[in-house]
Amino acid sequence: MKNYYLLAVLVVLINCQSGKKTKTNYQVKPLFHIPEITDFKLDGKLDEWSKNGLKVKLYCDAKGTILDTNSIAANFKLAWNKEGLCIFVEVADNEVAEQDLEQKKYQSDGLEVFLGDKFAGKNMLQYVISIRNGKCVTQLWEARGSREVTGIKADDIQVANWKTAKGMNYELMIPFRYIGIKPETGKDIAFQLYVNDVDNNGSQQRLEWYYQATSYLSPQYLQSLLLDKNASADVDYSVHADIIDEDSAVVQVVANKSWNGKKLELFDTAGIISTLFTVKNNVAVARFSIPVQKLIPVEKTKFLTVDTLVLANIDFDVIDYVYKTKPIKNLIQEILWYQRIDRQTPPPAKPIVFVGHSMFRYWKTFEDDLAGLPAINRAIGGAQIEDLIQNYNILIKQYNPSKVVINIGYNDVNTGETADTAFAEFQHLYKMIRTDFPDIYIYVCSAHEHQFFINNLKQYNDKVMDFVSKQKNASLIDFRKTLMDKNNNVYEGVFIPDYTHYSPLGYSYIAPVVKKALQ
Repeated sequence: MKNYYLLAVLVVLINCQSGKKTKTNYQVKPLFHIPEITDFKLDGKLDEWSKNGLKVKLYCDAKGTILDTNSIAANFKLAWNKEGLCIFVEVADNEVAEQDLEQKKYQSDGLEVFLGDKFAGKNMLQYVISIRNGKCVTQLWEARGSREVTGIKADDIQVANWKTAKGMNYELMIPFRYIGIKPETGKDIAFQLYVNDVDNNGSQQRLEWYYQATSYLSPQYLQSLLLDKNASADVDYSVHADIIDEDSAVVQVVANKSWNGKKLELFDTAGIISTLFTVKNNVAVARFSIPVQKLIPVEKTKFLTVDTLVLANIDFDVIDYVYKTKPIKNLIQEILWYQRIDRQTPPPAKPIVFVGHSMFRYWKTFEDDLAGLPAINRAIGGAQIEDLIQNYNILIKQYNPSKVVINIGYNDVNTGETADTAFAEFQHLYKMIRTDFPDIYIYVCSAHEHQFFINNLKQYNDKVMDFVSKQKNASLIDFRKTLMDKNNNVYEGVFIPDYTHYSPLGYSYIAPVVKKALQ
């Protein structure tokens, strides 16, 4: 799924006063403070949790759908100590389904827990916790980040679980040392929790706190937390913001039904949008639409504001059917992100610009692996060739590059384009670069030939390879040879379990090949 970024702060206004509205100088910062706990024991007992921890109630899935509490309901508490992040999860489930050995762990009842070194940082761990024979089975699904962190043996975490009359409870701790966090008051970290529910009839659903369905790809898609002495107020609400087509975005807040009648307001440069909470399915819901044009200028923070209670820092997310129909071509989220990076750390003069899709976008060791080169990464998760064409000025031309490295085409074929169509679009992109920069070197990386549509990707790769071989100042970087043995079998472990994105091992294979080509 593509994600389009807008940093915003949501606040619900309780007891709104009449009269002229004025903007409040809210600060964009971690809104959720988790308290230090000194008596934590991983023993399955709740003594230390009775008065400790930031409590969060889950209402919705990643699309903002309010799930039936008769089927699945959950809340959790967070705290920290000098060793790690402490978590207690209480799940009410009408059917506790154990993991089938043939299933992936996330396809059974259980948890997925994500921990990042900071919001939008480099380092992230993902653990999957499932149930087998009444006990938890844990797996480090992925360690993504710097070479220093990914080289650590992050052993399976210890989890205590016990059945209750309503479902299942979990208690666990993730050591900070696994991800390079030095715990201290005032330190910000990143976190996400999924509660997976699979019933015996095969139906699957998932409760989430932070609503990004792509949390597993980057700490950018995790919730920002602050290590503190005391907890902030309980989080008894859920926030979602979706861009649904070219013209409109939707904000939704789901909360306890006691919020019925309270007012939700959005403050921005164009004025105020507001709506009231009403009760639906035994919860309070407030929802309104925003014209997409009002998301611009994108660098302006917008404040969704009950009194001065700040609900969330949010991203606008693009729901599934929008990705399938592709009506949106401005890639707000990723472009915003790169604009923010450019303001904070101006790029070098005449850089080597990397563009493409998630194979480059989630290269978290990019700076470490290409140290000594003036390289910048401007790839976009989910990008297709047309996206680079439409955003060529922002992603490539404005940087006046000395070299350009392109890794694109995989998503085009994945979404049904023929090899001929994708190749024609690639030629168009290549011509745009060559017209503006006739003498620079252009490097083109082969697309990963995924097992499910290998024939089309092979045809696309062959066309690109033949084209590039005939161009002046152009070279092909063939990742197929880099990631395969002499029998054309992909090396074990070079992809994360989705078999689409590179693992840290995969990046360790391609990094020296790329660096050698550029030197």
